[in-house]
Amino acid sequence: MPSNNEQLQPITSIFFKLYCILTLAWSYILSARLLELQKHDGAELVYTSSTANPRAVDGVDRDEVKRAPPIEVHIGEAESNVARWWMAIQAPKHGWKAVLTKRNDNVYLAPWSIDLGEDELFEILWQGIGTSAPEFADCFPLSSGEALMALSEFCLLHGLGDQFFGAFAAALTFPTNQHYKRRIELSSPTIVLGRVEFISDKALGNEYIALGDDLAYYMALSCNPSVVMSSLSGSFWEPGVPCNLVSSWLHPVVEELPTRSELAEAPGAALSGLVPKVIYLAKSGTPPLDPSGFPWTSSAQNFMDFAGSGPYFACDEFREYAIKRANVWRLLCLPVTEDDGLHYNSLSFSPWPPIGQTKEKNCALRT
Repeated sequence: MPSNNEQLQPITSIFFKLYCILTLAWSYILSARLLELQKHDGAELVYTSSTANPRAVDGVDRDEVKRAPPIEVHIGEAESNVARWWMAIQAPKHGWKAVLTKRNDNVYLAPWSIDLGEDELFEILWQGIGTSAPEFADCFPLSSGEALMALSEFCLLHGLGDQFFGAFAAALTFPTNQHYKRRIELSSPTIVLGRVEFISDKALGNEYIALGDDLAYYMALSCNPSVVMSSLSGSFWEPGVPCNLVSSWLHPVVEELPTRSELAEAPGAALSGLVPKVIYLAKSGTPPLDPSGFPWTSSAQNFMDFAGSGPYFACDEFREYAIKRANVWRLLCLPVTEDDGLHYNSLSFSPWPPIGQTKEKNCALRT
């Protein structure tokens, strides 16, 4: 899902600290990996002239232009190419570009590309390795694997634990935000990053790096906004709740959810500001459904994801065979083996099962 350079989604200035830093890194990693997999003509990954302000821990400012007030991000000991990468992903506007292709004077970027805006500024604190005055101009963009390694080391340095995966989930929703034309909102705990000693956790570090082997699958999911929104909306669905009780079921759930302003501190806000849209669709009772959501995520999202149990037909109080309307939907949505006209051309518009039953003689079912 390419995006034009002139239509990058801006990021709003809300709680711009920890989760944001990790999510910006994931934005780069996903974009770089896409270019490595597709290898289109004209594709390129480049740094721009925009950078975050670098400062070595010896107090020497590497940038003559001092921007204030910066958010200090300590990346520990790092080689110049890694420091240059951190400067790029946290630069004002966009410090890097992942160009998928160029057609008719249009530049198409990776769907995780973002415009950071000019107001949110970072200062990169680092301890150089091998030299005290690196030449950043000679640094090439990191590959997706190299960037993933740098991000993993940063998370271990600051003991960020599962925030690594939370930021990954947030970055995966970027294309969906773009699909719904929503501004990206990244939030984080109000923790100021300072210099800490390196914490070695080999098992956790290996878990971080192992995620790189499955990136292609997550990227395919991320580029399908229909499946993403169907899966997120499915978190409000509950098996056994019929359509006539949806309001009673959703009311206490929705009422207990944080308000929009409080979402900035809620875990769901890590999903790049998409949570309010998910809640809005869930309240409607007819959230978007995608039949690929369940087989892709193994998370049931509507009554059609279950085959039902027991015999479909049973005798009613009048000793006539009857079938539940939910099962009628299931049977009429089976794959077509012959064009008999006895099938539905569209799936259910609601995840909640219809109530009641109907008599066998009133059903046009396949025999």
